[in-house]
Amino acid sequence: MYTASGTLDKEQLVVHYAPLVKRIAYHLMAKLPAS
Repeated sequence: MYTASGTLDKEQLVVHYAPLVKRIAYHLMAKLPAS
């Protein structure tokens, strides 16, 4: 999650959490009305 210099690696965070975000988004989409 952090680079060698101690800064946050945002690209790695996005890659790591993308499947979880997609799963939550699809779950919410199924509960919402079509409109």
